Amino acid sequence: ETSEEYSWGGHTMVAFGGVYRIENAEFFRMGQQGELSRYPIHFHVSQHYGKHCYAKYNSIHHSFQRAVAIHSTDYTLTKGNVGFDIVGHMFFVETGMERFNVLEGNLGVGAIPLLSGMLESDQEPAGFWTAAMNNVWRD
Repeated sequence: ETSEEYSWGGHTMVAFGGVYRIENAEFFRMGQQGELSRYPIHFHVSQHYGKHCYAKYNSIHHSFQRAVAIHSTDYTLTKGNVGFDIVGHMFFVETGMERFNVLEGNLGVGAIPLLSGMLESDQEPAGFWTAAMNNVWRD
């Protein structure tokens, strides 16, 4: 049994006011396909504490679900990351409540359809997807 057979890998998350800072790391075969909140890099319900959090210059590839997800968190920095061969939306701002996050200079290549278990739009995934317009996307 392997993680590839089951599309099941590790995940990281900061939640409810924690501090998350990751840079220059490789995320390979991460995420848990079809499971909510199980993504390689996940900023989860941290509200304004996101100003202490960032994900910079990471390589996220062959992921079973997403690359970076921002959910009900404000002020994070997601910069210079590369997502390759990712199932579902890659750089994902989740609900519409997220504000003042900066997503800058990220690259998403090779989004793979997620056929069940998440959003209907994951069947035609995007490199960059948002439900919230109060964020900064550049480069």
